[in-house]
Amino acid sequence: IPNELFQGGVVLNYKVAGDENTVSVSRFSAKGANCSADVNLELVFKTLQLSGLAEIPYFVLPNGNSVSTDIYFDPLDKGFMAFAPQLFLGQKSLTALQLTLLPHNDSYDFAFEAYDYSNTDNGEPGLIKFDGSYLTDSKYVQTSVSLNSLFVSSLVEFGSQMVPAEQINTLNTVAGAADGFMLSGDAYVSTDLKSLSYNVPYILVANTKKDNQVLMLSANGNEQELNLDQLNFVYGKYAFGATAAVNFNKESKDIFFTTDMVFENVPYHFNGTVMNNLISVSGDYNTLVD
Repeated sequence: IPNELFQGGVVLNYKVAGDENTVSVSRFSAKGANCSADVNLELVFKTLQLSGLAEIPYFVLPNGNSVSTDIYFDPLDKGFMAFAPQLFLGQKSLTALQLTLLPHNDSYDFAFEAYDYSNTDNGEPGLIKFDGSYLTDSKYVQTSVSLNSLFVSSLVEFGSQMVPAEQINTLNTVAGAADGFMLSGDAYVSTDLKSLSYNVPYILVANTKKDNQVLMLSANGNEQELNLDQLNFVYGKYAFGATAAVNFNKESKDIFFTTDMVFENVPYHFNGTVMNNLISVSGDYNTLVD
């Protein structure tokens, strides 16, 4: 493949065989200035049993950083499990990445998890985990996402490994400002690709290096409404709490909201609308803003 189609050019070498039941890639290699990969896989169509190994010594991203990993595919009774001991992305890495796919008559179940060992000051690695299912007839997807003991700086640093080179310094600055803040939380999302609903039981962000710097929130909603069930923010001696409900009119694009807040033990209640570039807010203490 010439440089015009793939930067640096790449030479492909492969051997594929199969029939109506299986396909076997006994040899697939890609060698080039920006890519090196060797794959040996076999797939059973009916049960989606996938077995084999994919070795990727390096794949260079447009910003110059490289991705490297080995992925082992093990067949299950139905479906497969894919496992990568480590994934290297630029200067960052994830450990024990695992993906499971289980086919059923009218659905697919999936699960993924990965660990971040870059910050273990709190005694345990960060965990990224999601699982869910896809219903083939209704095109309905439901999934849960769980984050545990992940440092915000680490997430931003991962992002900085993939963005264009001119944006890396900006994200590194953000990562430095977020140093010490740890994130945990759960979320549930469902969609039929026409509508969306979500529930976030909790998200907790806390500074592990300084006391009294905590943010906690919970929310739920869909494309027509957002309910902020709880928002608590503590910074030093200051404390702020709020709940809110926001409704979106899909036809007129108008937004209606109501909120209750407490700051330094003083309660506030506000209602408002946003329509046709007009904002109107009314509430306690004779508040009226147009």
